[in-house]
Amino acid sequence: MPHVTVSTKAHASTTSIWRRLLAPMLLVFVALLAAGCDAADDIVPAPVETVVVERSGYTVTYTTGDCPFFFDADVDRATREAISCGYMQVPQDRNEPDGLQVEIAVAIVQSVSDEPLADPIVYFEGGPGGGALYSAEYWLDSSLREDRQIILFDQRGTGYSWPNLGCPEVYEDDVLDAEDTDAYLDGLRACRDRLLDLGADLADYHSAIIAEDVADLRQVLGVESWNLYGISYGTRLALTVLRDRPEGVRSVVLDSVYPPNVDAYAEQSNTFGEAIDLLLDGCAEDEDCADAFPDLRQNFYDLILSLDAEPLVFAAEDVDTDEDVEVDAYTFVSQLTGALYDTELIPLLPRLIDDTFNGDYDLLLDEFLLYEEDAAYRQRPDDDEPVDEASLSDAEGMFYSVE
Repeated sequence: MPHVTVSTKAHASTTSIWRRLLAPMLLVFVALLAAGCDAADDIVPAPVETVVVERSGYTVTYTTGDCPFFFDADVDRATREAISCGYMQVPQDRNEPDGLQVEIAVAIVQSVSDEPLADPIVYFEGGPGGGALYSAEYWLDSSLREDRQIILFDQRGTGYSWPNLGCPEVYEDDVLDAEDTDAYLDGLRACRDRLLDLGADLADYHSAIIAEDVADLRQVLGVESWNLYGISYGTRLALTVLRDRPEGVRSVVLDSVYPPNVDAYAEQSNTFGEAIDLLLDGCAEDEDCADAFPDLRQNFYDLILSLDAEPLVFAAEDVDTDEDVEVDAYTFVSQLTGALYDTELIPLLPRLIDDTFNGDYDLLLDEFLLYEEDAAYRQRPDDDEPVDEASLSDAEGMFYSVE
């Protein structure tokens, strides 16, 4: 499959429920094609091997091949070859085995041990709609590789899996520039119509059917026992696997639990407010933080009122566009709540609030609005439109199908 490098968007967590319940965030684009292509020039194509498993009423196939993503230029060949990739093919609807076949993208990160344990770790990305392979390179530095393989897969409808239920329609300029939600909803409707024309039945994209994909993946990879590791929505998926297809599960790790009984739409506003309160209270209760930012809570509320009345406007440091970056109260709170997912960013948040309140915008720009990262997408030759970069990390159609 051809590789295409595209520009990237502003900070977004892989555990991105907050992004889908809010309107789309600002996109900041930077082209990095040359570095990605140079890094892949000396790679020998992966051998193609196919495994076929007959299940009750349908067939599962797994075909190995080249990984669909690029590596950073400074990653050496041996390290890159520690990740092998493939695609599992299963029916979109297992009750219609001759219908549309979905392809589940898989990446296996080898253990650094010469004698790894036989039970690998399989990682469940958050979202719903998040793609795990989008950040596959991150796992090369994981301590989890010390004694086990790590299996990553893009859940059906996400990332490099096909069909991808991402909605590039909601990132078009007329939608992003709209003052109300009507344009966003129109974009979602256009996305839905395109996916239906492609043959995607949105009723076949939900947690229970992904649990069936997980069971098939274990079988086709020949894994007798494995360990589930889920984050955010991935914890809900792991719990669904335990309920519906527990065979072969040795252990489960749940990080930032999103249990099946939680209604994200009903609880989202309250939990965001509680999270910000915990941040502000935590600073007030910490001697060093309280000394450095004695008026943090009041400054935060005053800042929000100020941004609501008069948004900040910055000239974007972007090679592709001269458009300005506007930060209103909504944008600032969105960046703040999104950063609460990232343990590396949380310690910066009191200073972010205080600096921005006092007119120092360096931290806001450098760490939260403008940054660079590589990205790529997989394009099937029979698709009229490619999957855009934004859909690799978050597929809107998959989010709304699940939720």
